[in-house]
Amino acid sequence: MMAAPAPAFAPNSRHFPPRDLGVLSPQRAAVHGDFAVVPWNSDGVRVLNIALGRPREVASFAPPDVVDPTGVRPTKAYVVSVALYSLPGTADTIPPRDYILISDVNSRLYILEARWSARRNR
Repeated sequence: MMAAPAPAFAPNSRHFPPRDLGVLSPQRAAVHGDFAVVPWNSDGVRVLNIALGRPREVASFAPPDVVDPTGVRPTKAYVVSVALYSLPGTADTIPPRDYILISDVNSRLYILEARWSARRNR
């Protein structure tokens, strides 16, 4: 039996030590249906389609690199957690929406609308 090829997501995570002193490892994922939203520290956030047990990256977001305000970590994005938030909408006027909340400890909270939300509203 041959080993499956390594997944193509988070390409910066394949180098050790990291080229730019970023922290490049996955953290605790949030899951919505067939999608896993994974905080990947300096590599930002990766959205993986995990259907059929074969993870495939379908989207990503990397915050801009910023200086760590404490001066401890490298001058990089540092995404440590994600959360999913759903707004149900109303039956006749406001469609339901799903959001991904991204915490970058060096800069701020980012809120992105999930693409699966747009597909659901068609």
